[in-house]
Parts: sequence; structure tokens; C-alpha cells
Amino acid sequence: QGYSSAASDVYKRQDQLFELNWKIQSIKEGSIISLIYYNQDEYILKTGYVAKNDLEKRTIQVVDQIIKYEDIYELL
Repeated sequence: QGYSSAASDVYKRQDQLFELNWKIQSIKEGSIISLIYYNQDEYILKTGYVAKNDLEKRTIQVVDQIIKYEDIYELL
């Protein structure tokens, strides 16, 4: 029972990450967004204009902050 529950949690998180990745890649430059990202041992809420969404480098620039896709926890 514990194993199937843990496996289910892993699959659920993978689905969440896939959906988050798809949402991030769909963001257009000039949009206003709010997101939570991880930076130096803390989660940070950032709201602002998307200056650049670089699909190749997998980074998004919100105002003057460049954030790696992998550091994004949630889009609000």
C-alpha cells in the first residue's frame, strides 16, 4: 500500500511539472505574470512584465529578474 501511494505521488508530481512547463513555454513577452520561484534557500513571489521568455535557454525574464524554468514552483 505504501509503495503504490508513493508511486502515485511521483506520477502526480510529474503531471504537475509537465503542465507547469507547458504553461511557462506558452507565456508571451509583454504579458504580466505572477510566479513563485526558488532562489538561494527561499521562495520568492515575483509579479511583473515578461521581458523575455527564452525557450532555448529555458529562462524567463520578469522585469529585471532572469529565472530558470527549473526554479519556478508555481504560476499564479
